[in-house]
Amino acid sequence: YRLTEATRLRATAGTGVKNPTYTELFGFDPTSFVGNPNLKPEKSKGWDAGVDQTFAGGAVRVTATYFAARLKHEIFTDFSVFPFTAGNRMTTSKRQGVELTLQAALDEDWTIGAQYTYLDAVENGQEEVRRAPHIASLDVTRRIGDKGSITVTVRHNGAQLDNAFTLVTPPIVKLDAFTLVNVNMSYDLSENVQLFGRVENLTDERYEEVFSYRSPGIGAYAGIRTKF
Repeated sequence: YRLTEATRLRATAGTGVKNPTYTELFGFDPTSFVGNPNLKPEKSKGWDAGVDQTFAGGAVRVTATYFAARLKHEIFTDFSVFPFTAGNRMTTSKRQGVELTLQAALDEDWTIGAQYTYLDAVENGQEEVRRAPHIASLDVTRRIGDKGSITVTVRHNGAQLDNAFTLVTPPIVKLDAFTLVNVNMSYDLSENVQLFGRVENLTDERYEEVFSYRSPGIGAYAGIRTKF
Protein backbone atom coordinates (compact mmCIF):
# COMPACT_ATOMS: atom_id res chain seq x y z
CA TYR A 1 0.00 0.00 0.00
CA ARG A 2 1.53 3.32 -1.08
CA LEU A 3 1.09 5.96 1.63
CA THR A 4 2.99 8.64 -0.28
CA GLU A 5 5.27 8.84 -3.30
CA ALA A 6 8.17 7.98 -0.97
CA THR A 7 6.56 5.52 1.47
CA ARG A 8 5.11 2.09 0.79
CA LEU A 9 3.75 -0.52 3.20
CA ARG A 10 3.74 -4.23 2.28
CA ALA A 11 2.83 -7.59 3.77
CA THR A 12 2.70 -11.21 2.61
CA ALA A 13 1.62 -14.53 4.09
CA GLY A 14 1.80 -18.11 2.92
CA THR A 15 1.96 -21.80 3.69
CA GLY A 16 4.17 -24.56 2.38
CA VAL A 17 4.63 -28.33 2.34
CA LYS A 18 7.89 -30.25 1.82
CA ASN A 19 7.62 -33.97 1.22
CA PRO A 20 10.27 -36.42 2.48
CA THR A 21 12.93 -37.42 -0.04
CA TYR A 22 13.13 -40.95 -1.43
CA THR A 23 16.27 -41.57 0.66
CA GLU A 24 14.58 -40.37 3.85
CA LEU A 25 11.67 -42.72 3.17
CA PHE A 26 13.31 -45.81 1.70
CA GLY A 27 17.10 -45.38 1.81
CA PHE A 28 19.07 -48.36 3.10
CA ASP A 29 22.68 -48.82 4.14
CA PRO A 30 23.15 -51.51 6.81
CA THR A 31 26.27 -49.77 8.10
CA SER A 32 24.79 -46.31 8.58
CA PHE A 33 21.19 -45.49 7.58
CA VAL A 34 17.71 -46.96 7.21
CA GLY A 35 14.82 -44.92 5.78
CA ASN A 36 11.51 -44.32 7.54
CA PRO A 37 8.41 -44.88 5.34
CA ASN A 38 6.18 -43.40 8.07
CA LEU A 39 7.57 -39.88 7.75
CA LYS A 40 5.09 -37.00 7.56
CA PRO A 41 5.60 -34.02 5.21
CA GLU A 42 7.01 -30.86 6.74
CA LYS A 43 4.42 -28.06 6.99
CA SER A 44 5.18 -24.38 7.34
CA LYS A 45 3.33 -21.10 7.79
CA GLY A 46 4.88 -17.67 7.53
CA TRP A 47 4.22 -13.99 7.14
CA ASP A 48 6.11 -10.73 6.89
CA ALA A 49 5.36 -7.02 7.02
CA GLY A 50 7.52 -4.07 6.19
CA VAL A 51 7.97 -0.54 4.98
CA ASP A 52 9.94 0.89 2.03
CA GLN A 53 11.09 4.49 2.22
CA THR A 54 12.93 6.57 -0.38
CA PHE A 55 14.85 9.82 0.09
CA ALA A 56 16.57 12.37 -2.12
CA GLY A 57 14.21 11.83 -5.00
CA GLY A 58 14.71 8.08 -4.99
CA ALA A 59 18.51 8.10 -4.79
CA VAL A 60 18.35 6.49 -1.35
CA ARG A 61 16.07 3.57 -0.49
CA VAL A 62 15.65 2.08 2.99
CA THR A 63 13.54 -0.97 3.86
CA ALA A 64 12.61 -2.64 7.13
CA THR A 65 10.89 -6.02 7.35
CA TYR A 66 9.64 -8.15 10.23
CA PHE A 67 9.15 -11.84 9.45
CA ALA A 68 7.93 -14.90 11.32
CA ALA A 69 7.49 -18.56 10.42
CA ARG A 70 6.46 -21.83 12.04
CA LEU A 71 7.61 -25.26 10.88
CA LYS A 72 5.89 -28.49 11.99
CA HIS A 73 7.01 -32.10 11.52
CA GLU A 74 10.57 -31.04 10.66
CA ILE A 75 12.50 -33.99 9.24
CA PHE A 76 15.82 -34.77 10.92
CA THR A 77 18.36 -37.58 11.15
CA ASP A 78 18.07 -39.53 14.39
CA PHE A 79 21.55 -40.47 15.63
CA SER A 80 20.29 -42.01 18.88
CA VAL A 81 19.65 -45.35 17.14
CA PHE A 82 21.77 -47.52 14.86
CA PRO A 83 21.58 -47.66 11.96
CA PHE A 84 20.60 -44.00 11.88
CA THR A 85 17.16 -43.14 10.54
CA ALA A 86 14.98 -40.16 9.65
CA GLY A 87 12.21 -38.88 11.89
CA ASN A 88 9.78 -36.02 12.42
CA ARG A 89 10.40 -33.65 15.30
CA MET A 90 7.52 -33.53 17.76
CA THR A 91 8.12 -29.86 18.53
CA THR A 92 7.51 -26.78 16.37
CA SER A 93 10.37 -24.72 14.95
CA LYS A 94 9.74 -21.00 15.47
CA ARG A 95 11.68 -18.43 13.47
CA GLN A 96 11.30 -14.68 13.57
CA GLY A 97 13.45 -11.68 12.93
CA VAL A 98 14.09 -8.34 11.30
CA GLU A 99 15.77 -7.44 8.02
CA LEU A 100 17.07 -3.95 7.22
CA THR A 101 18.41 -2.82 3.83
CA LEU A 102 19.90 0.34 2.38
CA GLN A 103 20.56 1.22 -1.27
CA ALA A 104 22.09 4.58 -2.16
CA ALA A 105 23.41 6.19 -5.33
CA LEU A 106 26.03 8.66 -4.11
CA ASP A 107 26.56 10.06 -7.60
CA GLU A 108 26.68 8.78 -11.18
CA ASP A 109 29.69 6.57 -10.43
CA TRP A 110 29.36 5.38 -6.83
CA THR A 111 26.61 3.24 -5.25
CA ILE A 112 26.46 1.45 -1.93
CA GLY A 113 24.22 -1.24 -0.49
CA ALA A 114 23.94 -2.62 3.01
CA GLN A 115 21.88 -5.34 4.61
CA TYR A 116 21.46 -6.68 8.14
CA THR A 117 19.36 -9.62 9.31
CA TYR A 118 18.59 -10.63 12.87
CA LEU A 119 17.16 -14.14 13.21
CA ASP A 120 15.73 -15.78 16.32
CA ALA A 121 15.34 -19.48 15.44
CA VAL A 122 14.23 -21.67 18.33
CA GLU A 123 12.92 -25.20 18.67
CA ASN A 124 11.87 -26.69 21.99
CA GLY A 125 13.44 -23.72 23.78
CA GLN A 126 16.86 -24.23 22.15
CA GLU A 127 18.62 -22.17 19.48
CA GLU A 128 18.60 -24.04 16.17
CA VAL A 129 21.83 -25.19 14.55
CA ARG A 130 23.16 -23.51 11.40
CA ARG A 131 20.95 -20.47 11.95
CA ALA A 132 23.27 -17.51 12.57
CA PRO A 133 21.43 -14.84 14.62
CA HIS A 134 23.37 -12.02 12.94
CA ILE A 135 24.23 -11.66 9.23
CA ALA A 136 25.32 -8.41 7.57
CA SER A 137 26.77 -7.31 4.24
CA LEU A 138 28.07 -4.16 2.58
CA ASP A 139 28.54 -3.56 -1.18
CA VAL A 140 30.39 -0.65 -2.74
CA THR A 141 30.32 -0.27 -6.53
CA ARG A 142 32.39 2.10 -8.66
CA ARG A 143 31.47 2.53 -12.30
CA ILE A 144 34.31 2.90 -14.79
CA GLY A 145 32.79 5.35 -17.22
CA ASP A 146 30.13 3.62 -19.29
CA LYS A 147 32.30 0.57 -19.96
CA GLY A 148 32.66 -1.28 -16.68
CA SER A 149 32.40 -1.47 -12.91
CA ILE A 150 34.12 -2.88 -9.85
CA THR A 151 32.27 -4.03 -6.72
CA VAL A 152 33.71 -4.79 -3.29
CA THR A 153 31.49 -6.89 -1.02
CA VAL A 154 32.05 -7.44 2.69
CA ARG A 155 29.90 -10.17 4.27
CA HIS A 156 29.79 -10.90 7.99
CA ASN A 157 28.31 -14.13 9.36
CA GLY A 158 27.83 -14.18 13.11
CA ALA A 159 28.63 -17.12 15.37
CA GLN A 160 26.25 -20.06 15.07
CA LEU A 161 25.65 -23.50 16.54
CA ASP A 162 26.22 -26.82 14.77
CA ASN A 163 26.31 -30.54 15.47
CA ALA A 164 29.77 -32.05 16.00
CA PHE A 165 29.59 -35.47 14.34
CA THR A 166 32.37 -36.92 16.45
CA LEU A 167 30.23 -39.13 18.69
CA VAL A 168 27.20 -41.37 18.23
CA THR A 169 25.12 -38.62 19.85
CA PRO A 170 26.57 -35.42 18.34
CA PRO A 171 27.15 -32.62 20.87
CA ILE A 172 26.32 -29.01 20.06
CA VAL A 173 29.29 -26.73 19.33
CA LYS A 174 29.61 -23.06 18.41
CA LEU A 175 31.20 -22.05 15.11
CA ASP A 176 33.11 -18.76 15.15
CA ALA A 177 31.89 -15.69 13.34
CA PHE A 178 33.68 -14.78 10.12
CA THR A 179 33.94 -11.94 7.61
CA LEU A 180 34.58 -12.39 3.88
CA VAL A 181 35.72 -9.82 1.32
CA ASN A 182 34.95 -10.44 -2.37
CA VAL A 183 35.76 -8.31 -5.41
CA ASN A 184 33.98 -8.43 -8.80
CA MET A 185 34.82 -6.46 -11.91
CA SER A 186 33.82 -6.21 -15.56
CA TYR A 187 34.99 -4.06 -18.45
CA ASP A 188 33.70 -3.80 -22.02
CA LEU A 189 36.61 -4.01 -24.43
CA SER A 190 34.18 -3.44 -27.30
CA GLU A 191 30.47 -3.74 -28.05
CA ASN A 192 30.86 -7.51 -28.33
CA VAL A 193 33.69 -8.37 -25.94
CA GLN A 194 33.70 -8.06 -22.15
CA LEU A 195 36.52 -8.81 -19.73
CA PHE A 196 35.43 -9.99 -16.28
CA GLY A 197 37.01 -11.30 -13.10
CA ARG A 198 36.50 -11.84 -9.42
CA VAL A 199 38.46 -12.53 -6.25
CA GLU A 200 36.73 -14.54 -3.52
CA ASN A 201 37.79 -14.46 0.13
CA LEU A 202 40.35 -11.72 -0.55
CA THR A 203 41.77 -11.85 2.99
CA ASP A 204 42.09 -15.67 2.92
CA GLU A 205 39.82 -15.99 5.96
CA ARG A 206 39.74 -19.40 7.63
CA TYR A 207 36.18 -20.28 8.54
CA GLU A 208 33.61 -23.05 8.86
CA GLU A 209 29.95 -22.95 7.86
CA VAL A 210 29.62 -26.64 8.77
CA PHE A 211 31.54 -28.20 11.66
CA SER A 212 34.90 -29.73 10.62
CA TYR A 213 34.45 -28.72 6.95
CA ARG A 214 36.92 -25.98 6.09
CA SER A 215 35.64 -23.57 3.45
CA PRO A 216 37.69 -22.41 0.43
CA GLY A 217 40.49 -19.89 0.88
CA ILE A 218 41.36 -17.07 -1.49
CA GLY A 219 40.52 -17.69 -5.14
CA ALA A 220 40.84 -15.62 -8.30
CA TYR A 221 38.93 -16.09 -11.56
CA ALA A 222 38.96 -14.23 -14.88
CA GLY A 223 37.45 -14.64 -18.31
CA ILE A 224 36.15 -13.07 -21.50
CA ARG A 225 32.55 -12.94 -22.73
CA THR A 226 31.70 -12.47 -26.37
CA LYS A 227 28.43 -12.07 -28.22
CA PHE A 228 27.68 -12.32 -31.92
